[in-house]
Amino acid sequence: MPTYFPLRWESTGDQWWFASSIEWAAANGHYDLFKCVTKNRRFVARRLLHEGECKRGKSLLIGSGYGGWLLYTTASAGDLHFVQEFLQKDPFLVFGEGEYGVTDILYAAARRKNCEVFWVIYDFAMSARFMSGNGRESEEHIGEITFVYHQEMKNRTVHALARGGNLKMLKELLSDSSVEDVLAYRDAQCSTILHTATACGQVKVVKDLISLFRMTNSTDKQGNTALHIAAYRGQLLTVEVLIQACPESIHSRNNV
Repeated sequence: MPTYFPLRWESTGDQWWFASSIEWAAANGHYDLFKCVTKNRRFVARRLLHEGECKRGKSLLIGSGYGGWLLYTTASAGDLHFVQEFLQKDPFLVFGEGEYGVTDILYAAARRKNCEVFWVIYDFAMSARFMSGNGRESEEHIGEITFVYHQEMKNRTVHALARGGNLKMLKELLSDSSVEDVLAYRDAQCSTILHTATACGQVKVVKDLISLFRMTNSTDKQGNTALHIAAYRGQLLTVEVLIQACPESIHSRNNV
């Protein structure tokens, strides 16, 4: 048995398949250990980052492709100071690395429900920041943002908030949006934010979206309403809310 566990290392053949401690605990049903690791993950991430600093001020851990994991872990822990420190080192890491992209990082912050952490990440994602310098000193610049880029980032953000059940920040982002604007926020499956909230059983978000935007009949590209999604995912409370809001929706048919 190996004596160390890298964050992630996969291989075929006769070599070990390593996993992080939190993955190992979750996969093996060790809830107490999982809880402990989760509680202290921001300290683990901070120590790994600082111990990986090389003389030039760059992190070997980030250079090895773990920047996305570090920011995801820090955002999910709600560590504002570390998030700020991390993004000041490299603003582009807000877009993630490897399996942890900007959508995952936004979701981690949304789920944590720490407004300050979320807005810092959102601000970096919405502004094209880059660092320039002579190797000793660096200066941050903010580039121009196209309308398409702005809409794409906001689309990812509102879906992350709906998925994470962060009603407060979702309402703030949608405060100046019309029904048409909200219906235009679609993911790759053409799902609305109501579909997204429904799939995750975020009942409070579902109720609010129905009340404000009357979007129960909106469908994805397979013709599924939010009720179809709720029923498929086994979200009983959400099913009840959707039927109460629109009883005739039980007769809707999808395209499958």
